[in-house]
Amino acid sequence: MEFRISQTHQMLASATRTTGSGQSNTFKVDDWIEALIFIDVTATAGAGSLVATFQGSYDGSSWFDLPGGSFTAMSSASKATKAVTNFGKYVRLSYTITGTSVTFSVNFVGKI
Repeated sequence: MEFRISQTHQMLASATRTTGSGQSNTFKVDDWIEALIFIDVTATAGAGSLVATFQGSYDGSSWFDLPGGSFTAMSSASKATKAVTNFGKYVRLSYTITGTSVTFSVNFVGKI
């Protein structure tokens, strides 16, 4: 099967985020069959750690962690990539930061 790759979407621009949790923007992806998620952690401070999970939704308001969409905690400058399928009509990234701060960005490429 041949896939046509759509454009890259920025879920979260590179920024320093402090302790707490948040989510990226929501993206409508009902025509897509796979997404590649790219997380780029460029700095951490005060034992900072990032835990991120790719989430899906059928209506844009009820969110579910996607199977295989959880990233291992990132506590130093590093990069991580995941391929996720079967995500529903909408997607977003949910994250939690512990410690002082983490500087990171998140992008994804959808396949149709």
